[in-house]
Amino acid sequence: IQTVKKQIPKNITKNHIVIEIRDYINENYMFDITLTKICNDRYLNQSFTSRKFKEIIGVPFETYLQNVRIQNACTLLSETNYSVEKIIEQVGYTD
Repeated sequence: IQTVKKQIPKNITKNHIVIEIRDYINENYMFDITLTKICNDRYLNQSFTSRKFKEIIGVPFETYLQNVRIQNACTLLSETNYSVEKIIEQVGYTD
């Protein structure tokens, strides 16, 4: 195990975690998700994960989540006849 750990650069593992989180957001944006919940579920340090997320993705976690929700809301607005209230609920906004 130690030999394998030496062969895999640490940043690949850290990048993989951020990519996993990004994919989780893309699949679960409609639910009440927070970086705190994600980090707690995965036993990750929240401040470190937040910094890495911004470094790798280019925007903070909350900004990325908001952008995904807004993009999906725009798609629903243009492709469905749902009311704005229904779309808001479907993309994860609670207020």
